[in-house]
Amino acid sequence: MSETRFALEHEMPPDQMIADSLLGKVLQGVRFGEEGFLWTFAFDGGVTLTCECPWRIVHAGRIAFTDTDHDQIFGRASPIDGHAICRQLLAGQTVKEVAVSADAGDLLLGMSNGARLQTWTSSAGYESWQLFLPTGDMIVAMGGGERSIVKSTDIRKG
Repeated sequence: MSETRFALEHEMPPDQMIADSLLGKVLQGVRFGEEGFLWTFAFDGGVTLTCECPWRIVHAGRIAFTDTDHDQIFGRASPIDGHAICRQLLAGQTVKEVAVSADAGDLLLGMSNGARLQTWTSSAGYESWQLFLPTGDMIVAMGGGERSIVKSTDIRKG
């Protein structure tokens, strides 16, 4: 039987770990989950951001897309394809800026083309987003805005 142990303490502050993990990474893909609410942003180097909270892309001085725009009609002939918009605005772009609001845990990623991916915490109780690292560690934006590092330790076979 295998066992995975997790530690909630880590030597590096979560916000520094977030910045170090994302700066210089290229966004490779975006996927909307079958669950109907979970968006996944995959970066090179095995870094993945999942969002359970509201988020948007700001580009060219306006809101270009939000998580709730996907599959909406808005008076058009066909629904908005969020995947296509995300690919157009974010895919292949390098993360040049990372900011995390100290009080709420809102995440901002500034991309090389000027687009900005912004999340905002919408609950005092539910998690907002998770950043999965290639080491197996995970950073979680907790309800209310706190960030926690969940460090995956060695798997022991028992």
